[in-house]
Amino acid sequence: MGIAVMILRFSMGIVTVALLCCGAEVLACTNCVSDDPLSESSGGNWRVYAGFSRTTDFSLRNSNGEDVDQFGLESRNTTTVALGHALSSDAFVTLTAPYLVNRKGSNQRSGWGDALLTGRYTIYNHDSALDWMPQIQGVLAYMDGRATSVYNYQDPAALEVFGAGVPQWRAGLDAWHGTQAWKGGLTVNFSGPTNSTQTEFGSLRNGLTVGVKVTGGFGYGDRQRVLCGVNYERTSGKTLGGVLAPNSESQGITGILTGEAQIAHNIDLQLSLQKVAESRYVKNFSRSNSVTAAIIRTY
Repeated sequence: MGIAVMILRFSMGIVTVALLCCGAEVLACTNCVSDDPLSESSGGNWRVYAGFSRTTDFSLRNSNGEDVDQFGLESRNTTTVALGHALSSDAFVTLTAPYLVNRKGSNQRSGWGDALLTGRYTIYNHDSALDWMPQIQGVLAYMDGRATSVYNYQDPAALEVFGAGVPQWRAGLDAWHGTQAWKGGLTVNFSGPTNSTQTEFGSLRNGLTVGVKVTGGFGYGDRQRVLCGVNYERTSGKTLGGVLAPNSESQGITGILTGEAQIAHNIDLQLSLQKVAESRYVKNFSRSNSVTAAIIRTY
């Protein structure tokens, strides 16, 4: 079998299954390295996050930006727990672990997703003398990639796919201005696999992902705020045996609406809605809608 035919056959199979089941959702936020739920520091040495999300309406947008039939999961419930600790006034680390339940009809599979370790360091803190300047943080993250993935699942419907299948890194900058009634932020990050995956077709390596997230909103007093944002991400094509797999690059646009309220001293509630855009710019990407409710406690 010629190398071109092998690459085409492989890319059509593995890329489709990965996008439908999890690939576009684990690092995506970005739906993949997954987002750090404790991205903001609000005082205290420890922060605990517990959240539950429901994701439905899965569909696949192909390489031409067209919706196609999909055979993967119909819904996903995700319970996420995270523990964050301030190492100093400028450094903060978070360990995040998701537990997923994938369903299709009367069938379901559940299991732990990939754990995520995130470190944040404040490069520039907000200064009242320069009120227009945002807080700027550097971010480094590592996802272990040990959860069952498209590379080792056994369920015929691929419902037991819970992770990316390969360790991943992420690095970026996060700017946030939240001292006024109006709020705004910009996040730029890069992520990718730490190594290749061996398959029957040869060594497979996922591409590099570039993500940009813009957030804006308004605060109501000291206890409530509403934020909306748009997240754009693009992943370069996969390589198989060092050769670029055709039509394997992907890009997605996700809209996010979040409401937050402080219900007691050091206790916050958060409700978030996410929807992948119906746009011709969304390609090789799993589209879905999700709602997340969470509680955050600071100690």
